[in-house]
Amino acid sequence: MSRIAFLILIFACGRAAAQPWTFLVKNCRGCHNAANSSGNLNLESYTTSESLEKNRDGWEAILHRLQAGEMPPKGAPRPPLADVRTATGWIEKEFQRIDAAVKPTPGRVTARRLNRTEYNNTVRDLLGVDFRPADDFPQDDSGYGFDNIADALSMPPLLMEKYLRAAEKVVQTALFGP
Repeated sequence: MSRIAFLILIFACGRAAAQPWTFLVKNCRGCHNAANSSGNLNLESYTTSESLEKNRDGWEAILHRLQAGEMPPKGAPRPPLADVRTATGWIEKEFQRIDAAVKPTPGRVTARRLNRTEYNNTVRDLLGVDFRPADDFPQDDSGYGFDNIADALSMPPLLMEKYLRAAEKVVQTALFGP
């Protein structure tokens, strides 16, 4: 979007939306432009909403300096405090809007199986039989000192066979007694 079209859009949306951009143009661009670039900051690329995403670190530095009262520097004319608060409030709200639009990436979810103790307790609690079928299972793997972490618990073929045999014994015991 060209700068002229963007400024027209801002003015069409009303004065409240225009204040942060006009604030930067009026109070900051005199020192932070392509010719001057004070503090290695050129605000020429900070003219669109997209620049908030592309130059987040720069915008955060601007926000911090405005909130701390470091900019404009001492000796330079200071804008009214209400204008500074409006501009910083708008930047913060835009950061919140951008952050809310980011889709989280939760990563992969590992299918989890019960360890030996959990299996025995589940059989006892669900079926009411005092039978410990998992005592015949191979020893559980552990990770970080725990034996109930999904990424550490594997399902080798031997364990699957033991599960099937245990299921038959558990059903027999639950239905017909020990």
